[in-house]
Amino acid sequence: MEIILNFLLISGIVINTIIIWLLTKTNKSALAQKILIVIFIGIVFLLLNFYAELNKIRLLHILTFNIQDTITLFFGPLLYVYVKSLFIEDKKLIRKNRFHFIFPLLYLMVYSIPDLFYSYFEIKLTPFAENLYAINDYFFVINDFYLLIYLLLTLKLLSTYNKVARSIYSNLKDKELRWVKYFIVCGIFIIIVDIFTYVYDYFYTEQELNSGFVTVGFIVIMLFFLGYYGVKQSKILVPEFLLNPVINKEPSVNSIKMNPIEIEERISKIKEVLSKERLFLDEDLTLNKLANKVSLNDKKLSAIINQEMNTSFYDLINSYRLEEFKRRVSSDEFSNLTILGIAYDCGFKTKSTFNRLFKLNTGMAPSEYKKNENKFQ
Repeated sequence: MEIILNFLLISGIVINTIIIWLLTKTNKSALAQKILIVIFIGIVFLLLNFYAELNKIRLLHILTFNIQDTITLFFGPLLYVYVKSLFIEDKKLIRKNRFHFIFPLLYLMVYSIPDLFYSYFEIKLTPFAENLYAINDYFFVINDFYLLIYLLLTLKLLSTYNKVARSIYSNLKDKELRWVKYFIVCGIFIIIVDIFTYVYDYFYTEQELNSGFVTVGFIVIMLFFLGYYGVKQSKILVPEFLLNPVINKEPSVNSIKMNPIEIEERISKIKEVLSKERLFLDEDLTLNKLANKVSLNDKKLSAIINQEMNTSFYDLINSYRLEEFKRRVSSDEFSNLTILGIAYDCGFKTKSTFNRLFKLNTGMAPSEYKKNENKFQ
């Protein structure tokens, strides 16, 4: 068993170190990459601590003790700010969110560091240092629930941002951050595993091996996932008016002073530009590009699309793409192209998105529609 655990820990340390190196070598100097570097450095120290415990390396265990002890508390806020940093261009983002790190820092200073000095050197940094071990169980529960709260907050934040992304992008490839959602769900699962293994340790204290290694195993696997996608992830900037604050509703048409006649004129202009200039064929079409074409700012255009046309920018543009696909797939002019080739020419970026939207629109797969195209003409 120890051989397997050593292999797992060493593999985790090596791969996480490679990920850190890749993050430092990337051309992106975004805050998101810097946060991931901090996260992975913390994880390397966590794995080193467990390696030291497994192999009884006292000095290494001492050097990594505090990071291992506090990584759970820091991880939640770091992931939360990481998601924010992907959507918001703000050099002061960490400073504005520093209150999220107050409790982890207090825990480090008041509990973790005194616990280290008393446990290994019998040095009392605080008058109650000798009593810290007695409340260890309480802090274990607090740490796990603290992380759980932040994972749920990040999941909610992610859902809000994904909704906002549909208001400004016509294609969501690399913008939905679905991998972060899966990562958070895995994190919740790991917390459950951690609690279970702790309870197991509590009732079966005679076992030789700390069952917390099971939790570490899951962490290693999960971080491979985060590292692979995190290195590739680029920023997904969104207009400030949609994120001030993040949970705010979009500004109403009335608040931006547009009368009914002007609104109708603008809607006609939007439809005319999309139909005649066929902007929807641009796979990278954004709200800003369309706004420039119809002589509106982002805020006004977004309000009109969402409130007056009762749709999102994403759904509006893709409805035009779907209609164009139906026209082309029924035309001999495009008979030399595959279904997917036509879809890409109509502005879709991924096969999965095209298939999903087409089935929602027609109730059938694109291939099935093509076989029965005569019935729909």
